[in-house]
Amino acid sequence: MTKSSKRKTVAAPISIRKPKTRLTKTMRDTVHRFMAAEFRRRLDSTDIDKTLKVLVERTNAILRAKYPEDDMPVLRKYEMVHVDSCLRFSVPDTGRVLGVDFSHPDTLPTKANLADIPCRAGCYNRDVYPCDTAFEALADKWEKAINSRRKVIDDKEREYYSFLLACRYLEDVEAVVPLTEETRKELGAQGRALAVINPDILQRIKSDFAQGVAA
Repeated sequence: MTKSSKRKTVAAPISIRKPKTRLTKTMRDTVHRFMAAEFRRRLDSTDIDKTLKVLVERTNAILRAKYPEDDMPVLRKYEMVHVDSCLRFSVPDTGRVLGVDFSHPDTLPTKANLADIPCRAGCYNRDVYPCDTAFEALADKWEKAINSRRKVIDDKEREYYSFLLACRYLEDVEAVVPLTEETRKELGAQGRALAVINPDILQRIKSDFAQGVAA
């Protein structure tokens, strides 16, 4: 008998596949938030950012025409300033009063860097700033761009939720959507890799129950 034939054969590790993780409503909501955030992050914002940049520049010029920068340092010192994201403008040529809302945290990837003004009551500020028809057209373009982007996001979020409702298990989701480790931790999900059990341990456990269960 050769030396190699005397070698003890090592049993191959026994792989035990963990049961699938059933999705709960809370888990679906968590995954949906992740998918929606990822979609917004990847959605092209080049055009809307350009419109926002120009609109903010024009808006800040209008605000500073009413509240000159020279008057602001003292107000800032005593914390008597506020950045208002909901502003109203009037168009003298047409008499139209329009509101411009710069606060769209769920829609916009870029924050509007608006100029500060003396303390007022946010969106309930009674100030109405005069503007020209060019600003009116720019504001209308902005509103249209925001509404269009919001619709794209809403449609996509509905599509995602329909997908999640059709999935029974977390593994069904991960077959399509690669989740981040942070999201998986939030879900409380464990690793899905096959667990390799030491064959000696398995053998000892088998021996423990070889005589059957005591009555």
